[in-house]
Amino acid sequence: MRTVAAAPVYFPVGASDGGGLHGLALSTTEGNATAFKVSTTTNPDDLAGLNEKLIRQQWRVIPEVNSSVFTLAVSPSWLKSEQLNYAGSKPTIRVVRVEDGAQGIAAPVTGLGQKDHPYTATASGFKTGGTFLIAQDAAAENDACTVYPNPAVSQATVSHPEAQSGARITIATVDGRQVYARELRAGATQTTIEVAQLENGVYLVQLQNNGRTFSTKLVKK
Repeated sequence: MRTVAAAPVYFPVGASDGGGLHGLALSTTEGNATAFKVSTTTNPDDLAGLNEKLIRQQWRVIPEVNSSVFTLAVSPSWLKSEQLNYAGSKPTIRVVRVEDGAQGIAAPVTGLGQKDHPYTATASGFKTGGTFLIAQDAAAENDACTVYPNPAVSQATVSHPEAQSGARITIATVDGRQVYARELRAGATQTTIEVAQLENGVYLVQLQNNGRTFSTKLVKK
């Protein structure tokens, strides 16, 4: 048990590198200082609506006194090598309390995913303990794929997650007819496409990257 208050308290549990800098940090953003016990589990949880766990690790956070009044900030840290089916440079995630279902709380990711500089995210607003996991936020990642200018006349730039080897971008009409395709340069996060040859109308832009598909709309004028 460790007492947690406004200053983050680090629990070095579940670090696969034998005690590196990653694990779980807790802080209370409101309410009483409370003692917590943190343990880990790798058992998969079958949650309706949960698209994909980012790492196998889960943390069990247990307050010493269940009646304590607090608002908890949960800060998991992890390595890129621990990520399941995601090789991008920095994922978009949410922290999920299993007992609440799959929605979770979106959290920005910092760090490099390396042993001395792990990825870290902080999600605030949990009112109790429970089992916490990290999930990929597919909706937010789709929001991260954007086109500008939009509407476009001659050129458009697509901003997207870091392209892995073999990543491909396509443009299709609303009825599914493909009118443009190209392979992306590995490591690219922006791609300029020529659209002058397209007829005016609405198109679907799709990025296929590392087994995932990101989509956005383009209006050609």
